[in-house]
Amino acid sequence: MAQQPVRMIATLNLGEPHWSMDTGGFRGNPTSEEYARWIEFAAFTPIFRVHARLDQKRQPWIFGPLAEAAATKAMRLRYSLLPYIYSAERKTSETGIGIVRPLEWVFPDDPVASTLSDEWMFGDALLVAPILDLKAKTREVYLPVGHWTEFETGKAFAGGTTIELDTDAKAWTDIPLFVREGSMLASEAPGDDTDAMHPEEITVDIFPSRTVTANWTMYDDDGKTYDYEKGLYFKQDLSAGFRGKSLVIDVKPPKGTYTTCVRSYMIRVHGVKANSLEWNKREVTKHGSLGSVGTSAPSWVEARDRFGARVDIRVNAGYAHHIELQGAVFNGK
Repeated sequence: MAQQPVRMIATLNLGEPHWSMDTGGFRGNPTSEEYARWIEFAAFTPIFRVHARLDQKRQPWIFGPLAEAAATKAMRLRYSLLPYIYSAERKTSETGIGIVRPLEWVFPDDPVASTLSDEWMFGDALLVAPILDLKAKTREVYLPVGHWTEFETGKAFAGGTTIELDTDAKAWTDIPLFVREGSMLASEAPGDDTDAMHPEEITVDIFPSRTVTANWTMYDDDGKTYDYEKGLYFKQDLSAGFRGKSLVIDVKPPKGTYTTCVRSYMIRVHGVKANSLEWNKREVTKHGSLGSVGTSAPSWVEARDRFGARVDIRVNAGYAHHIELQGAVFNGK
């Protein structure tokens, strides 16, 4: 397990985005802790799989209840991120750049980034630093320049520094994962397998920045054929950025001829409070709860979670929207 991250980074640097490994090891029996940590590592690689000799078992329940719980949590997190992963895979087919990016690719002017192979970017939004040292009580994580939020706790960190995290050395359920300010993270409710996941709604978490525009492209196709090469796909670009005292969210008109199962976006803007919301130049009344979405105006509410204040907006997918959160206060300022 300890040898795999540097092999992954080297393979990516050679231009192959679809790296994978025999999670759990091809032969031999990993300990319960090693299995749990290996699954957590593999959940943030390009291809997530287990593989071993015919006489080796790799099912989570083989390794006891603690390992099973830790592995299950990691698997469900990976499955919940399928909209984010699938969108990134479309970009891979267009650019050759996969969802896993070595830090030196994303932060080429950072001399520390080029020395690291045990942490990486998973798409545009996430930095992952899996725990690879067994029985470790702490994990050092280098955060490049910018602002970062710990995914599990909502704790904020300034970049350009190394932090030390306490690890869950008893239950092994923690995966050091950080969200980059100025990004979007898309998710859905995880299903039992990918064939069972046909969501009617995608959640888009926006972590805005005063200086950077956040972007994400919703992508869907039939998942089985090459008909996307003939235009049978659904693509819709979303962006969010500040313009003075307003946070502006643009959902562009969709492209392609594929009819997606996604009917709405649950947009959650973190760290923001607002005086009012305008949709396509019309003010929309704030409600106590979110309503369903048709082709009319979106519904919006203010809420809180582990990341702090947020604004929730439900809009229908497949249509263009111009949304302005006016009088937006970002992280209390």
